[in-house]
Amino acid sequence: MPHLKTILLSAILLLPTQALADQISGRVTTWQKTSQMSMPREVPADNVTVVAGQGLRIDINHAGRDTIIGKVEARATSDRQGNFSLNVPSGSNYTVIFWKRGHTPVTYNINAPGQINAQIGASSRSTLHMNLGFRQ
Repeated sequence: MPHLKTILLSAILLLPTQALADQISGRVTTWQKTSQMSMPREVPADNVTVVAGQGLRIDINHAGRDTIIGKVEARATSDRQGNFSLNVPSGSNYTVIFWKRGHTPVTYNINAPGQINAQIGASSRSTLHMNLGFRQ
């Protein structure tokens, strides 16, 4: 019987730590015009920085440098189809910030696990949202 307890304990310790994590995933899109006369259409937004943490906020600096303030729990970049996936600690509410150079950042609050379909828009000023920094 002691041998069985050892085997069971070993099996429990070898369980992946992913079991203690939840996933926040989804897709990011933006609007794009293909010509001066065309109507804008929704397209995937690639290379968007996606960060999640509890109580995160973003400081918009009018000199072009934005700063995400707070502890980042997870970070990802959207792929060519705009898809992203974040693994975060289980059972919490998260602030998720989407940032892309030259685009207006957006913020969502979500309980994990969860899905977000985010939409970012191009900035109306060419000097805004040029660089991103982090501070706790």
